[in-house]
Amino acid sequence: AALVASLGALIALNIAQNGGTSHPPPSCSDAAGLLALTSKADAVALWRASPAPTIGGWSGEWEGRLLPLGVLAPVSALITHNLFGPASRWSGKAFSADGGSGANLFERGPPRRAFRASVAP
Repeated sequence: AALVASLGALIALNIAQNGGTSHPPPSCSDAAGLLALTSKADAVALWRASPAPTIGGWSGEWEGRLLPLGVLAPVSALITHNLFGPASRWSGKAFSADGGSGANLFERGPPRRAFRASVAP
């Protein structure tokens, strides 16, 4: 029971660290600024304020990183880099020319873990 309660408390704290919808986004104009963020609430506010891409505007391979923000960031990194691969660190995403599908990229091996993609309000 204590384990379940602890996990519930961590999940609630992780959600609270997202900040509210009124949390103002930080000024950030490039990837270096994004990677320098130290608050999960700032990262989520910046994501919320960013314009959605156009369909197909993201085709190709994109380098990705997990931001080490939030109380559950270490758990997320453990799952993503050790179990999701498996045995190879996640490194980004590849999108089809039409932007409607893609796969995850890993440091070793071909893209895998296919997904469908879309933009919606």
